[in-house]
Amino acid sequence: MVAGGNASVGENYTGTCPGKEVVQVYILAPQRKLGKAKRVLAGFAKIKNLASGEKQMLSIVVPKKYFTSYDDSGVTGLPFCFLLEEGMYEVYCGNSVRDAKFCGKWLQELPV
Repeated sequence: MVAGGNASVGENYTGTCPGKEVVQVYILAPQRKLGKAKRVLAGFAKIKNLASGEKQMLSIVVPKKYFTSYDDSGVTGLPFCFLLEEGMYEVYCGNSVRDAKFCGKWLQELPV
């Protein structure tokens, strides 16, 4: 995944009755000069009504704005703008922030 990319997720429904589930994508950004929340909800999609054991693939668009931080104090030398700070960005997927599992990462080598 790259900033502003797609997250492809396979959801295997394990309930005993037919049902739906919401798949959520969270981004964990590196903690650099600008503070950032531990995990940010970056996208979500609902699976169709599935029978037990049935699987559905989803493609969730993750807008680039969910990766960026806003510098309102000029600490980076670029005041009043959104920045994509350097470091490792991690992607988590699940039905809630507590249940989200690691599903990918990418390295931003230079700030943008």
